[in-house]
Order: sequence, then structure tokens, then C-alpha cells
Amino acid sequence: VRVPLLALCTGYEPDRVRRLLADCDEVQWLDDDRATIGVRSVALDRRVGRILPKLLSVARRLSLAEVDDALRRTFNPIVLPLRVLRDVCDSLPWLRLEDDRSTVTSLVSFDQRQVLSPIELALARIFEGAGPVLSFREVVALTLAEVLNRNSVGVYLTRTPILKTLARGRYALRGHALGVA
Repeated sequence: VRVPLLALCTGYEPDRVRRLLADCDEVQWLDDDRATIGVRSVALDRRVGRILPKLLSVARRLSLAEVDDALRRTFNPIVLPLRVLRDVCDSLPWLRLEDDRSTVTSLVSFDQRQVLSPIELALARIFEGAGPVLSFREVVALTLAEVLNRNSVGVYLTRTPILKTLARGRYALRGHALGVA
């Protein structure tokens, strides 16, 4: 919410709105000039906390840009300002923000069998074995051996956070060095 709009709706001056919100733990300033606020939600923090283990089961270290991209490609996309994403990551006890605060590292190992869905687990195996870069057709051909539904695989290729889209119909497993495929 932009502070001028909130001031208009409440009848208070923008500076007074800023002072009133300054001590609220749920309010987070989204910019340096304190013109925009966001409200932190436990449910949002929990969702991010459930998705990050998926990512970190395939790569123990990721840039915040990769994390942001992964959250945006989930079935119900999560779009957070970088400052909020950094704060959410910083609040997780099993995650460490590197000194530059642009990279996250998992302090624990996540078992893919526990954090990934069966289709994601199959895709991770396929990309680890035949990747790191595969086309849609290559993945579909390889999933025939896994006896997976082609339609489900197609949806997961575009929505699972463990993969990233390199170009139309070309995907890679997060955190893996990209070669020419």
C-alpha cells in the first residue's frame, strides 16, 4: 500500500501515517523513502518456508534472484520485493544469507524424497541424469520410462520451482552449471 493512498483513506497526513506505522511489527517498509508498506503474514512466511526446501534439495546455494524466480514460477506465484524476500530468508533458522546478502545457503540437507512431489522427484532424477539442459520433447521422452502422465509433466515443467526456464521449451535444474545441450 502506498502511504499517500492510506493517508487519503484515513484522513491523516502522510507523515502521521508513517509515525503511526513505525512501531508495528507487521508493517514492513518496501522502499527507502517510506512511501510504500507491506504487511508480513505468517502464512506467506510459511509458504516460502515450504518452497525453499524444494529448491535447496537440488542446490544447497542459490542467489536471491534464483529464489525470486523460483517463487514466481510456483502454481500460486509469490512476488515479493527483494527487501522482503531477504527478510523472510533471514528469518529462517536453517538458512543463511551470505555476507553479500544476495546468496542463500542451506545449513541443513534436505531429502528430495521428503520435500519434492513424485513428479518433481522424477524430473530431478531426469535432469540430474540427462541434463543439465533439456528441451520439452527430451523431458517428455525421458518421462515415458518413468511412466508419468505427459500432461502432468508439461504443467510441472512450467510451474515447479526446482526448474528454471532458459528459453521457450528449454529447462534446467536450479543451481546446476549450464552447458550446451
